[in-house]
Amino acid sequence: MSVLGTCRVIHRGSAIVLLLVLSFCPDVCSAEISFIPTETQPSGINIGLLTITAKGTLIAGYPGSRCYRSLDSGKTWSLLRSNTRFFASYGTISLYLLSDLDHPQIFISNDDGTSWTGCGPGRVTAEDDCTALARDVTNGCLYASFNNSVNLYYSRDSGKTWQDIDDHVLGRSFHERIESITSNQDGDIYVSTLWHNLFISKDHGLSWSKRSIPDAAILTHMTVASSGTIFGFSYDGLLWRSSDDGHTWTNPYIDSKVHSIAAADTGQLFLGSANGLMTSTDDGETWTYLATHFGTCVSLAIDSLSGCLYVGTSGQGLFRSSEPVQLPSAPRIQLSRFELDFGAAEIEEGEVTRIVTLSNEGNGNLVFIPSIFGNDAPYFAHDAGTEPTIGPMETRDITISFTPTSPASWDDRQAELIITHNDPTAESPLVISLSGRSVPAELSEFGLE
Repeated sequence: MSVLGTCRVIHRGSAIVLLLVLSFCPDVCSAEISFIPTETQPSGINIGLLTITAKGTLIAGYPGSRCYRSLDSGKTWSLLRSNTRFFASYGTISLYLLSDLDHPQIFISNDDGTSWTGCGPGRVTAEDDCTALARDVTNGCLYASFNNSVNLYYSRDSGKTWQDIDDHVLGRSFHERIESITSNQDGDIYVSTLWHNLFISKDHGLSWSKRSIPDAAILTHMTVASSGTIFGFSYDGLLWRSSDDGHTWTNPYIDSKVHSIAAADTGQLFLGSANGLMTSTDDGETWTYLATHFGTCVSLAIDSLSGCLYVGTSGQGLFRSSEPVQLPSAPRIQLSRFELDFGAAEIEEGEVTRIVTLSNEGNGNLVFIPSIFGNDAPYFAHDAGTEPTIGPMETRDITISFTPTSPASWDDRQAELIITHNDPTAESPLVISLSGRSVPAELSEFGLE
């Protein structure tokens, strides 16, 4: 499935929001939908942080405190990490969080939080909290900002290495504190700043255009609905809306402070406020209350597997919608082969190539990351293109090459192509065994392989 999300640290005690925007469109859910508490609750009942991974794992907690993980839709919970500033899952491969006390840096997990690896620009100190994090779902590029820097950083290798965007790309006027970052399903990037500016890139960060935000608005969180309408809210809890790509803004009436917002792929919007959960079916022009019995709603997330909406509250715990708010969607991965033998490859002929076809038989976007491991990995290479996403009922050919080298090797060169993916029903990673031998041409001609 294709999920957009951004995670924003909002200071002064406000909540952190994760927005998930998904891609298939059933009928809009009924206004009669009800909400029930999960079977058990994570430790503490203030759920300021909430996200759901592609496999349906729930992560819940509170800023600056502990976060917990549930692998069974809220029946049981286990401690994930302490001192968590925020976390975000983009419904693809990875789960990101920031631990801001003893180890103030970004961490990444590719196994739903079982293990973690530190990443980041390498300059993060106790004074340099990560303040915003977003991901371009079309190419996997990460964007981040830090408290004591006016630079926008990006990473094209899942956070292993980072660079800041050059002045000549953004212009000196961009050098002001970043408040929030988000992305839409097309990979457009939106960056709001302290000085009421919005920067937009329509070409994956190569060039940027500048918009003005009303003086009354410092957008501490943004999201872009499937319609293209931009939503954001400010420190004072006011909701702002732009339906013309940030050129003009309106302030829809909400009778209480806004804490969170989420968009279903149907176009229906959900808003967490101090008085409860609200909804809009007219692209955010008007809002009505959907539920008020759990009081302040501080975090929202949509489970792409079940289509249900989860609501984190302040003081009442975690709730789940009784009915889906969107069509459940998930990818289904298929491989054309799990073994690839190049046989005897002539040294003089150079590189030999073969094709493995990767198919998505599901109704959600398949996101995959291929890599080659093993002692003989340098003899093999792969080319899966630059786009890590395969749409529903689409295929992708992965070109795998073997390069025979001198001296000849009478033993097989062996390696494995590892494909990490987001199909919740299949083992991840999938493994393709690779083998090949290097022989001189004159021996190959006589069948001496």
